[in-house]
Amino acid sequence: MSIRTRPRIIFLWACTFAVSAAAAAAVPELLVRVLKIRPRIQVVRQNLTLVDGVPTWAEAAGTKKLRNEACAARLDPDASRIAIFGDSILFGSGIDAEDVFSVKLQRRLDELQRVPGFCVMNFSEPGFTFEAKFALANQYVRRYKPKLVYWGIWLNEPHAYAIIGNAAYSFRNLRLGRDGYPRAFPVPPAFNRWLFTHSRAYELATLAQTPLGSEDLGEVWRDYVRDKLPRLIHLARRSGAKLVLVFCPPLDRPFSASLADSGSFSPVLEFAKKQGIAAIRLESELAGQDYLRLRLNDCCHYNAQGHTALAQMFYRRTLEFMGLEH
Repeated sequence: MSIRTRPRIIFLWACTFAVSAAAAAAVPELLVRVLKIRPRIQVVRQNLTLVDGVPTWAEAAGTKKLRNEACAARLDPDASRIAIFGDSILFGSGIDAEDVFSVKLQRRLDELQRVPGFCVMNFSEPGFTFEAKFALANQYVRRYKPKLVYWGIWLNEPHAYAIIGNAAYSFRNLRLGRDGYPRAFPVPPAFNRWLFTHSRAYELATLAQTPLGSEDLGEVWRDYVRDKLPRLIHLARRSGAKLVLVFCPPLDRPFSASLADSGSFSPVLEFAKKQGIAAIRLESELAGQDYLRLRLNDCCHYNAQGHTALAQMFYRRTLEFMGLEH
């Protein structure tokens, strides 16, 4: 090999290595993006908006129908407005908006033909926790002065989201570095931050490998009762709304089994009772029904038949809370 050709060969090898390395990195990146592989925590990227400094979002499909603000604009200001705040359970993830319980509840109330009428507005969104719901409630409860506020509570309720780049992350008890980023691999912090915000494959691997810290769920819910729930109660009372907490059970067991175990919700149930706040446990309201026929999945979501059952229950309870006859 001549001295002249050696640099050329080295250059070609270097180019080949660079191309191979880029391809090796591009393949998993492409797979993660195309297959839309979900990380083990909740990550939201679409339609993010900061409300009072809190990340909120809205599903492109269903949100307008469920919020039903046109009803509030159309009817008399004295119409009985009902506002619902929740996460994917009360949003009706996985089914058409027409089949969601709040839409069906509106139809049932319209059949009463009472003047000045009812407006059922559902401000739930998938992935919402307390802070996002409260940010919207602070706007819409003040704006519409509902007579009744249903507040859905699921296991993710106490946890907050952090904004990194163009996404909101519910890190919960993942161990984070001093810079607020999870770090699973021995790379410099600045490089870790760059990769985490620019590479979905690296983000997925990091979230999968970052160790969990200890989390006392009892303490988490006690903090929720002490620091968060009083803000909601104050907002409802100041706006003249009756607040009703709606506890949602997992759907991997019969309703009777969930009813026998209040679990993490115990501090909230006890606080609500002391404060005179109304509470609904869906497992109690739906007791006796076959949970397998009502569920969409074994997490917590209801199918169309389940939402019909929810609409019937909310119809009965709404008339009760408003002092109206069935």
